[in-house]
Amino acid sequence: MKIFGFLIRLLFVIGLVVWLADRPGTAQIVWRDTVIETSAAVLAVIIAGIAFAFVLLHRIWRLIIDRPALWGLKRRIWKLEEGHKELAKGLAAVASGLASEAGRSAVKARKLLGETPTTRLLLAQSAQLAGDDRAARTIYQAMTEDADTAVLGYRGLIRAAMRTGNWEEASRLASKLGEIKADVPWLHLVRFELATRLENWSMASGSLAKARKGKVLPAPLANRQEAAVLLAEAKVALRDSAPKQALECAEKARKLMPDWAPVALILVEALIVTGHQRTALRTIERAWTVTQNPQLLPLACWALQDTKPIDKYKFIERVTRSTRDTTASLMALADAALKASLWGEARRFLMALVNRGEATQSTYQQLARLEQRERSDERTAALWTARAVLALPDAQWLCQSCGAAHQDWDAACPTCGAFNRMAWGTVGKGHQRSFATTQSMMLDDLT
Repeated sequence: MKIFGFLIRLLFVIGLVVWLADRPGTAQIVWRDTVIETSAAVLAVIIAGIAFAFVLLHRIWRLIIDRPALWGLKRRIWKLEEGHKELAKGLAAVASGLASEAGRSAVKARKLLGETPTTRLLLAQSAQLAGDDRAARTIYQAMTEDADTAVLGYRGLIRAAMRTGNWEEASRLASKLGEIKADVPWLHLVRFELATRLENWSMASGSLAKARKGKVLPAPLANRQEAAVLLAEAKVALRDSAPKQALECAEKARKLMPDWAPVALILVEALIVTGHQRTALRTIERAWTVTQNPQLLPLACWALQDTKPIDKYKFIERVTRSTRDTTASLMALADAALKASLWGEARRFLMALVNRGEATQSTYQQLARLEQRERSDERTAALWTARAVLALPDAQWLCQSCGAAHQDWDAACPTCGAFNRMAWGTVGKGHQRSFATTQSMMLDDLT
Protein backbone atom coordinates (compact mmCIF):
# COMPACT_ATOMS: atom_id res chain seq x y z
CA MET A 1 0.00 0.00 0.00
CA LYS A 2 2.86 2.41 0.81
CA ILE A 3 4.57 1.64 -2.51
CA PHE A 4 1.32 2.28 -4.33
CA GLY A 5 1.02 5.72 -2.67
CA PHE A 6 4.64 6.55 -3.44
CA LEU A 7 4.14 5.68 -7.12
CA ILE A 8 1.08 7.92 -7.31
CA ARG A 9 3.00 10.85 -5.83
CA LEU A 10 5.97 10.23 -8.17
CA LEU A 11 3.72 10.16 -11.22
CA PHE A 12 2.13 13.41 -10.07
CA VAL A 13 5.53 15.15 -9.75
CA ILE A 14 6.73 13.83 -13.13
CA GLY A 15 3.49 14.98 -14.74
CA LEU A 16 3.85 18.43 -13.19
CA VAL A 17 7.44 18.74 -14.45
CA VAL A 18 6.45 17.67 -17.95
CA TRP A 19 3.54 20.12 -17.89
CA LEU A 20 5.84 23.01 -16.91
CA ALA A 21 8.44 22.00 -19.53
CA ASP A 22 5.81 22.09 -22.26
CA ARG A 23 4.74 25.57 -21.19
CA PRO A 24 7.92 27.63 -20.77
CA GLY A 25 7.59 31.12 -19.44
CA THR A 26 9.56 33.80 -17.64
CA ALA A 27 9.32 35.06 -14.12
CA GLN A 28 10.77 38.34 -12.88
CA ILE A 29 11.33 39.32 -9.29
CA VAL A 30 12.05 43.01 -8.59
CA TRP A 31 13.13 44.04 -5.13
CA ARG A 32 14.33 47.67 -4.98
CA ASP A 33 17.33 47.83 -7.35
CA THR A 34 17.61 44.06 -7.71
CA VAL A 35 15.97 42.33 -10.61
CA ILE A 36 15.91 38.53 -10.86
CA GLU A 37 14.75 36.92 -14.07
CA THR A 38 14.25 33.18 -14.44
CA SER A 39 11.91 30.68 -15.99
CA ALA A 40 8.63 29.77 -14.39
CA ALA A 41 9.70 26.13 -13.95
CA VAL A 42 12.83 27.07 -12.03
CA LEU A 43 10.86 29.42 -9.79
CA ALA A 44 8.35 26.64 -9.03
CA VAL A 45 11.19 24.27 -8.12
CA ILE A 46 12.78 26.89 -5.83
CA ILE A 47 9.48 27.55 -4.06
CA ALA A 48 8.90 23.77 -3.60
CA GLY A 49 12.43 23.35 -2.22
CA ILE A 50 11.98 26.20 0.27
CA ALA A 51 8.65 24.71 1.42
CA PHE A 52 10.24 21.28 1.84
CA ALA A 53 13.09 22.80 3.84
CA PHE A 54 10.63 24.53 6.18
CA VAL A 55 8.71 21.28 6.67
CA LEU A 56 11.94 19.36 7.37
CA LEU A 57 13.13 21.95 9.88
CA HIS A 58 9.75 21.87 11.61
CA ARG A 59 9.89 18.09 11.97
CA ILE A 60 13.41 18.19 13.33
CA TRP A 61 12.34 20.83 15.86
CA ARG A 62 9.30 18.82 16.96
CA LEU A 63 11.47 15.71 17.26
CA ILE A 64 13.83 17.56 19.59
CA ILE A 65 10.98 19.01 21.67
CA ASP A 66 8.85 15.83 21.87
CA ARG A 67 11.68 13.34 22.36
CA PRO A 68 11.46 13.10 26.19
CA ALA A 69 7.68 12.74 26.10
CA LEU A 70 7.90 10.00 23.44
CA TRP A 71 10.54 8.17 25.43
CA GLY A 72 8.39 8.39 28.55
CA LEU A 73 5.36 7.09 26.65
CA LYS A 74 7.31 4.16 25.27
CA ARG A 75 8.59 3.42 28.76
CA ARG A 76 5.07 3.38 30.18
CA ILE A 77 3.86 1.13 27.38
CA TRP A 78 6.73 -1.27 28.05
CA LYS A 79 5.95 -1.32 31.77
CA LEU A 80 2.29 -2.00 31.04
CA GLU A 81 3.15 -4.89 28.74
CA GLU A 82 5.64 -6.40 31.18
CA GLY A 83 3.29 -5.83 34.11
CA HIS A 84 0.43 -7.65 32.43
CA LYS A 85 2.80 -10.50 31.54
CA GLU A 86 3.73 -10.80 35.23
CA LEU A 87 0.05 -10.67 36.19
CA ALA A 88 -0.71 -13.53 33.81
CA LYS A 89 2.23 -15.54 35.17
CA GLY A 90 1.14 -14.84 38.74
CA LEU A 91 -2.47 -15.88 38.16
CA ALA A 92 -1.29 -19.06 36.43
CA ALA A 93 0.99 -19.77 39.41
CA VAL A 94 -1.91 -19.27 41.84
CA ALA A 95 -4.05 -21.67 39.81
CA SER A 96 -1.19 -24.20 39.86
CA GLY A 97 -0.56 -23.78 43.59
CA LEU A 98 3.00 -22.41 43.17
CA ALA A 99 3.20 -19.98 46.08
CA SER A 100 6.78 -18.69 45.63
CA GLU A 101 6.39 -18.10 41.89
CA ALA A 102 3.05 -16.36 42.45
CA GLY A 103 4.62 -14.10 45.08
CA ARG A 104 7.53 -13.10 42.82
CA SER A 105 5.22 -12.30 39.94
CA ALA A 106 2.92 -10.30 42.24
CA VAL A 107 5.82 -8.15 43.50
CA LYS A 108 7.12 -7.55 39.97
CA ALA A 109 3.64 -6.68 38.71
CA ARG A 110 3.19 -4.15 41.53
CA LYS A 111 6.53 -2.51 40.68
CA LEU A 112 5.58 -2.25 37.03
CA LEU A 113 1.89 -1.35 37.34
CA GLY A 114 1.70 0.23 40.77
CA GLU A 115 -1.10 -0.31 43.31
CA THR A 116 -3.97 -1.50 41.15
CA PRO A 117 -6.93 -3.71 42.14
CA THR A 118 -5.48 -6.60 40.15
CA THR A 119 -2.00 -6.39 41.68
CA ARG A 120 -3.48 -6.14 45.18
CA LEU A 121 -5.66 -9.16 44.56
CA LEU A 122 -2.72 -11.16 43.23
CA LEU A 123 -0.60 -10.20 46.25
CA ALA A 124 -3.36 -11.29 48.61
CA GLN A 125 -3.91 -14.59 46.82
CA SER A 126 -0.20 -15.38 46.72
CA ALA A 127 0.04 -14.59 50.46
CA GLN A 128 -2.86 -16.95 51.17
CA LEU A 129 -1.25 -19.64 49.04
CA ALA A 130 1.97 -19.26 51.04
CA GLY A 131 0.05 -19.60 54.31
CA ASP A 132 0.49 -15.96 55.34
CA ASP A 133 -3.14 -15.33 56.27
CA ARG A 134 -2.32 -12.19 58.24
CA ALA A 135 -0.74 -10.48 55.22
CA ALA A 136 -3.64 -11.57 53.02
CA ARG A 137 -6.21 -10.17 55.47
CA THR A 138 -4.26 -6.90 55.71
CA ILE A 139 -4.34 -6.48 51.94
CA TYR A 140 -8.01 -7.41 51.69
CA GLN A 141 -8.85 -5.02 54.54
CA ALA A 142 -7.05 -2.20 52.74
CA MET A 143 -8.99 -3.02 49.59
CA THR A 144 -12.31 -2.66 51.43
CA GLU A 145 -11.48 0.99 52.15
CA ASP A 146 -11.38 1.85 48.45
CA ALA A 147 -14.73 2.08 46.66
CA ASP A 148 -13.25 0.58 43.48
CA THR A 149 -11.86 -2.50 45.24
CA ALA A 150 -14.29 -2.91 48.15
CA VAL A 151 -16.10 -5.87 46.59
CA LEU A 152 -12.85 -7.73 45.94
CA GLY A 153 -11.65 -7.00 49.46
CA TYR A 154 -14.82 -8.22 51.12
CA ARG A 155 -14.90 -11.31 48.93
CA GLY A 156 -11.38 -12.20 50.01
CA LEU A 157 -12.17 -11.65 53.70
CA ILE A 158 -15.39 -13.66 53.47
CA ARG A 159 -13.66 -16.59 51.78
CA ALA A 160 -10.83 -16.48 54.32
CA ALA A 161 -13.34 -16.62 57.19
CA MET A 162 -15.20 -19.51 55.56
CA ARG A 163 -11.98 -21.48 55.05
CA THR A 164 -11.24 -21.27 58.76
CA GLY A 165 -14.82 -22.19 59.69
CA ASN A 166 -15.56 -18.79 61.20
CA TRP A 167 -19.13 -18.68 59.90
CA GLU A 168 -20.25 -15.88 62.19
CA GLU A 169 -17.48 -13.57 60.95
CA ALA A 170 -18.22 -14.52 57.34
CA SER A 171 -21.90 -13.73 57.90
CA ARG A 172 -21.03 -10.35 59.43
CA LEU A 173 -18.80 -9.45 56.48
CA ALA A 174 -21.47 -10.55 53.99
CA SER A 175 -24.03 -8.33 55.71
CA LYS A 176 -21.62 -5.39 55.65
CA LEU A 177 -20.96 -5.85 51.94
CA GLY A 178 -24.70 -6.05 51.33
CA GLU A 179 -25.15 -2.70 53.04
CA ILE A 180 -22.64 -0.86 50.86
CA LYS A 181 -23.30 -2.73 47.60
CA ALA A 182 -26.44 -4.81 47.45
CA ASP A 183 -26.32 -5.70 43.73
CA VAL A 184 -23.59 -8.36 44.00
CA PRO A 185 -24.96 -11.62 42.52
CA TRP A 186 -22.43 -13.99 44.10
CA LEU A 187 -23.26 -12.58 47.54
CA HIS A 188 -26.57 -14.51 47.46
CA LEU A 189 -24.63 -17.76 47.01
CA VAL A 190 -22.32 -16.86 49.88
CA ARG A 191 -25.28 -16.13 52.12
CA PHE A 192 -26.88 -19.40 51.03
CA GLU A 193 -23.76 -21.37 51.93
CA LEU A 194 -23.45 -19.59 55.26
CA ALA A 195 -27.10 -20.31 56.05
CA THR A 196 -26.66 -24.02 55.28
CA ARG A 197 -23.57 -24.17 57.49
CA LEU A 198 -25.53 -22.58 60.32
CA GLU A 199 -28.56 -24.80 59.44
CA ASN A 200 -30.73 -21.71 59.15
CA TRP A 201 -33.05 -23.18 56.53
CA SER A 202 -35.41 -20.20 56.24
CA MET A 203 -32.45 -17.91 55.52
CA ALA A 204 -31.07 -20.48 53.08
CA SER A 205 -34.38 -20.61 51.24
CA GLY A 206 -34.53 -16.81 50.92
CA SER A 207 -30.94 -16.53 49.69
CA LEU A 208 -31.50 -19.31 47.17
CA ALA A 209 -34.63 -17.58 45.86
CA LYS A 210 -32.62 -14.40 45.28
CA ALA A 211 -29.84 -16.37 43.57
CA ARG A 212 -32.39 -18.05 41.34
CA LYS A 213 -33.97 -14.69 40.49
CA GLY A 214 -30.55 -13.27 39.62
CA LYS A 215 -29.85 -16.36 37.46
CA VAL A 216 -26.64 -17.04 39.37
CA LEU A 217 -27.35 -20.79 39.39
CA PRO A 218 -28.47 -22.98 36.48
CA ALA A 219 -32.04 -24.16 36.90
CA PRO A 220 -31.29 -27.90 37.48
CA LEU A 221 -28.80 -27.12 40.25
CA ALA A 222 -31.13 -24.55 41.80
CA ASN A 223 -33.94 -27.12 41.83
CA ARG A 224 -31.75 -29.70 43.54
CA GLN A 225 -30.53 -27.22 46.15
CA GLU A 226 -34.04 -25.99 46.86
CA ALA A 227 -35.29 -29.56 47.20
CA ALA A 228 -32.50 -30.28 49.69
CA VAL A 229 -33.47 -27.24 51.76
CA LEU A 230 -37.13 -28.35 51.76
CA LEU A 231 -36.12 -31.85 52.86
CA ALA A 232 -34.01 -30.38 55.66
CA GLU A 233 -37.03 -28.39 56.80
CA ALA A 234 -39.15 -31.56 56.59
CA LYS A 235 -36.72 -33.48 58.80
CA VAL A 236 -36.75 -30.66 61.36
CA ALA A 237 -40.56 -30.68 61.30
CA LEU A 238 -40.66 -34.48 61.85
CA ARG A 239 -38.25 -34.13 64.75
CA ASP A 240 -40.37 -31.35 66.23
CA SER A 241 -43.58 -33.40 65.88
CA ALA A 242 -45.00 -31.27 63.08
CA PRO A 243 -45.82 -34.00 60.51
CA LYS A 244 -48.19 -31.89 58.40
CA GLN A 245 -45.53 -29.26 57.85
CA ALA A 246 -43.05 -32.02 57.02
CA LEU A 247 -45.43 -33.50 54.47
CA GLU A 248 -45.97 -30.11 52.86
CA CYS A 249 -42.22 -29.54 52.50
CA ALA A 250 -41.66 -33.06 51.12
CA GLU A 251 -44.43 -32.60 48.54
CA LYS A 252 -42.81 -29.37 47.34
CA ALA A 253 -39.45 -31.14 47.10
CA ARG A 254 -41.03 -33.91 44.99
CA LYS A 255 -42.28 -31.36 42.48
CA LEU A 256 -38.71 -30.11 42.04
CA MET A 257 -36.90 -33.48 42.09
CA PRO A 258 -39.44 -36.29 41.51
CA ASP A 259 -36.85 -39.06 40.96
CA TRP A 260 -34.43 -38.25 43.79
CA ALA A 261 -34.09 -40.96 46.46
CA PRO A 262 -33.93 -38.62 49.51
CA VAL A 263 -37.23 -37.03 48.40
CA ALA A 264 -38.94 -40.42 48.30
CA LEU A 265 -37.54 -41.51 51.67
CA ILE A 266 -38.61 -38.41 53.58
CA LEU A 267 -41.94 -38.13 51.74
CA VAL A 268 -42.83 -41.72 52.62
CA GLU A 269 -41.87 -41.17 56.25
CA ALA A 270 -44.05 -38.05 56.40
CA LEU A 271 -46.95 -39.92 54.81
CA ILE A 272 -46.71 -42.75 57.33
CA VAL A 273 -46.52 -40.39 60.30
CA THR A 274 -49.56 -38.47 59.07
CA GLY A 275 -51.52 -41.73 58.67
CA HIS A 276 -51.46 -42.02 54.86
CA GLN A 277 -50.13 -45.60 54.74
CA ARG A 278 -51.69 -46.53 51.40
CA THR A 279 -50.32 -43.43 49.70
CA ALA A 280 -46.95 -44.21 51.26
CA LEU A 281 -46.99 -47.74 49.82
CA ARG A 282 -47.90 -46.45 46.36
CA THR A 283 -45.08 -43.91 46.61
CA ILE A 284 -42.65 -46.69 47.53
CA GLU A 285 -43.73 -48.74 44.50
CA ARG A 286 -43.21 -45.80 42.12
CA ALA A 287 -39.91 -44.76 43.69
CA TRP A 288 -38.44 -48.27 43.69
CA THR A 289 -38.56 -48.57 39.91
CA VAL A 290 -36.45 -45.41 39.66
CA THR A 291 -34.12 -45.34 42.66
CA GLN A 292 -34.08 -48.89 44.10
CA ASN A 293 -32.79 -47.49 47.35
CA PRO A 294 -32.82 -50.30 49.97
CA GLN A 295 -33.97 -47.88 52.68
CA LEU A 296 -37.40 -47.67 51.01
CA LEU A 297 -38.41 -51.21 51.92
CA PRO A 298 -37.98 -50.95 55.71
CA LEU A 299 -40.38 -48.00 55.42
CA ALA A 300 -42.80 -50.35 53.64
CA CYS A 301 -42.56 -52.77 56.58
CA TRP A 302 -43.26 -49.86 58.91
CA ALA A 303 -46.35 -48.92 56.90
CA LEU A 304 -47.42 -52.62 57.00
CA GLN A 305 -46.63 -53.10 60.68
CA ASP A 306 -50.11 -54.42 61.44
CA THR A 307 -49.89 -57.14 58.75
CA LYS A 308 -48.34 -60.61 58.84
CA PRO A 309 -44.71 -61.19 57.72
CA ILE A 310 -45.93 -63.25 54.75
CA ASP A 311 -48.04 -60.30 53.56
CA LYS A 312 -45.02 -58.04 53.86
CA TYR A 313 -43.04 -60.51 51.74
CA LYS A 314 -45.76 -60.54 49.09
CA PHE A 315 -45.70 -56.74 48.96
CA ILE A 316 -41.89 -56.70 48.55
CA GLU A 317 -42.22 -59.35 45.86
CA ARG A 318 -44.77 -57.23 43.99
CA VAL A 319 -42.64 -54.08 44.30
CA THR A 320 -39.49 -55.81 42.98
CA ARG A 321 -41.21 -57.74 40.19
CA SER A 322 -39.76 -55.58 37.40
CA THR A 323 -36.29 -55.39 38.99
CA ARG A 324 -35.93 -58.95 40.26
CA ASP A 325 -32.36 -59.48 39.06
CA THR A 326 -30.84 -56.38 40.63
CA THR A 327 -28.71 -56.56 43.77
CA ALA A 328 -31.01 -54.28 45.77
CA SER A 329 -34.08 -56.39 44.89
CA LEU A 330 -32.39 -59.68 45.81
CA MET A 331 -31.27 -58.26 49.16
CA ALA A 332 -34.78 -56.93 49.90
CA LEU A 333 -36.46 -60.24 48.95
CA ALA A 334 -34.00 -62.25 51.04
CA ASP A 335 -34.61 -60.07 54.09
CA ALA A 336 -38.41 -60.25 53.70
CA ALA A 337 -38.31 -64.04 53.13
CA LEU A 338 -36.13 -64.56 56.20
CA LYS A 339 -38.54 -62.56 58.36
CA ALA A 340 -41.46 -64.59 56.95
CA SER A 341 -39.61 -67.87 57.72
CA LEU A 342 -39.47 -68.78 54.02
CA TRP A 343 -36.13 -70.56 54.38
CA GLY A 344 -35.84 -71.90 50.84
CA GLU A 345 -36.64 -68.57 49.21
CA ALA A 346 -34.28 -66.69 51.53
CA ARG A 347 -31.42 -69.12 50.77
CA ARG A 348 -32.06 -68.86 47.03
CA PHE A 349 -31.86 -65.09 47.01
CA LEU A 350 -28.84 -64.92 49.32
CA MET A 351 -26.83 -67.53 47.43
CA ALA A 352 -27.60 -65.74 44.17
CA LEU A 353 -25.82 -62.71 45.61
CA VAL A 354 -22.88 -64.84 46.79
CA ASN A 355 -22.51 -66.58 43.42
CA ARG A 356 -22.61 -63.25 41.58
CA GLY A 357 -19.88 -61.80 43.83
CA GLU A 358 -22.27 -59.13 45.11
CA ALA A 359 -22.64 -60.35 48.69
CA THR A 360 -22.09 -57.74 51.39
CA GLN A 361 -21.63 -57.97 55.13
CA SER A 362 -25.37 -58.07 55.71
CA THR A 363 -25.72 -60.89 53.14
CA TYR A 364 -23.40 -63.18 55.10
CA GLN A 365 -24.99 -62.12 58.39
CA GLN A 366 -28.39 -63.11 57.01
CA LEU A 367 -26.98 -66.45 55.87
CA ALA A 368 -25.67 -67.00 59.39
CA ARG A 369 -29.10 -66.25 60.87
CA LEU A 370 -30.68 -68.56 58.30
CA GLU A 371 -28.44 -71.46 59.36
CA GLN A 372 -29.27 -70.82 63.02
CA ARG A 373 -33.02 -70.52 62.56
CA GLU A 374 -33.57 -73.22 59.92
CA ARG A 375 -31.03 -75.89 60.92
CA SER A 376 -29.56 -74.70 64.25
CA ASP A 377 -26.16 -75.21 62.58
CA GLU A 378 -23.84 -73.05 64.69
CA ARG A 379 -20.66 -74.19 62.89
CA THR A 380 -21.86 -73.14 59.42
CA ALA A 381 -23.32 -69.95 60.91
CA ALA A 382 -19.91 -69.12 62.38
CA LEU A 383 -18.30 -69.60 58.95
CA TRP A 384 -20.80 -67.22 57.36
CA THR A 385 -20.16 -64.73 60.16
CA ALA A 386 -16.42 -64.95 59.49
CA ARG A 387 -17.04 -64.15 55.87
CA ALA A 388 -19.15 -61.16 56.88
CA VAL A 389 -16.10 -59.61 58.55
CA LEU A 390 -14.17 -59.78 55.28
CA ALA A 391 -16.99 -58.91 52.90
CA LEU A 392 -17.93 -55.70 51.17
CA PRO A 393 -19.51 -53.16 53.51
CA ASP A 394 -23.14 -52.38 52.87
CA ALA A 395 -24.00 -49.24 50.95
CA GLN A 396 -24.51 -46.07 52.96
CA TRP A 397 -24.86 -42.35 52.41
CA LEU A 398 -21.36 -41.06 51.61
CA CYS A 399 -20.33 -37.41 51.80
CA GLN A 400 -18.65 -36.43 48.54
CA SER A 401 -16.65 -33.74 50.35
CA CYS A 402 -15.10 -35.52 53.34
CA GLY A 403 -15.84 -39.18 52.54
CA ALA A 404 -17.69 -39.84 55.80
CA ALA A 405 -20.35 -42.58 55.75
CA HIS A 406 -23.77 -42.09 57.37
CA GLN A 407 -26.75 -44.34 57.85
CA ASP A 408 -29.30 -41.64 57.03
CA TRP A 409 -29.38 -38.86 54.44
CA ASP A 410 -28.96 -35.32 55.72
CA ALA A 411 -28.94 -32.04 53.83
CA ALA A 412 -25.75 -31.01 55.65
CA CYS A 413 -23.05 -33.59 56.33
CA PRO A 414 -22.88 -34.15 60.12
CA THR A 415 -19.09 -34.55 59.85
CA CYS A 416 -17.93 -31.63 57.69
CA GLY A 417 -21.09 -29.57 57.24
CA ALA A 418 -20.98 -29.65 53.42
CA PHE A 419 -24.42 -29.05 51.96
CA ASN A 420 -26.19 -31.51 49.68
CA ARG A 421 -23.11 -33.63 49.06
CA MET A 422 -24.40 -37.05 50.11
CA ALA A 423 -24.72 -39.90 47.63
CA TRP A 424 -25.66 -43.55 48.08
CA GLY A 425 -22.67 -45.82 47.66
CA THR A 426 -20.12 -48.20 49.18
CA VAL A 427 -16.87 -47.16 50.85
CA GLY A 428 -13.78 -48.34 48.94
CA LYS A 429 -15.76 -50.70 46.77
CA GLY A 430 -13.00 -51.71 44.35
CA HIS A 431 -10.38 -52.43 46.98
CA GLN A 432 -12.85 -54.09 49.33
CA ARG A 433 -14.13 -56.36 46.58
CA SER A 434 -10.70 -57.74 45.66
CA PHE A 435 -9.77 -58.11 49.33
CA ALA A 436 -13.01 -59.89 50.17
CA THR A 437 -12.66 -62.24 47.20
CA THR A 438 -9.15 -63.24 48.27
CA GLN A 439 -10.15 -63.81 51.87
CA SER A 440 -13.22 -65.80 50.81
CA MET A 441 -11.00 -68.09 48.77
CA MET A 442 -8.80 -68.59 51.83
CA LEU A 443 -11.85 -69.50 53.93
CA ASP A 444 -12.95 -71.99 51.26
CA ASP A 445 -9.54 -73.64 51.48
CA LEU A 446 -9.80 -73.85 55.27
CA THR A 447 -13.26 -75.38 55.21
